[in-house]
Amino acid sequence: MMREKMEISKSMVRFYLTKVTNLWIIKNGVPADSLAEYDEYVEEIKRSAIYRNEVDRLKFSFEEIMANPDIDTGELAESEYPWDDGEVRELMQYIYNKICSEAS
Repeated sequence: MMREKMEISKSMVRFYLTKVTNLWIIKNGVPADSLAEYDEYVEEIKRSAIYRNEVDRLKFSFEEIMANPDIDTGELAESEYPWDDGEVRELMQYIYNKICSEAS
């Protein structure tokens, strides 16, 4: 898929973020004290994106969303916990960095 033809899929981003924002909260009740505590969930995001052949599209979507401060990322984090935009952006940046660094 050529980068110029990619489109942001908020539903895809929501699908992947939910692996952290919802599953972690179900198990722990509140966000982690350290982003590194999410590593097992980030690894699952990576495996799933590879399996679904969506790594490039996921990276592109994260880049576009993180570069656009007008997008309220809190709405992308489906969970009982009320994630705010800053928390989700920090989490997205962490996931993005882990996926990119491990893909090299």
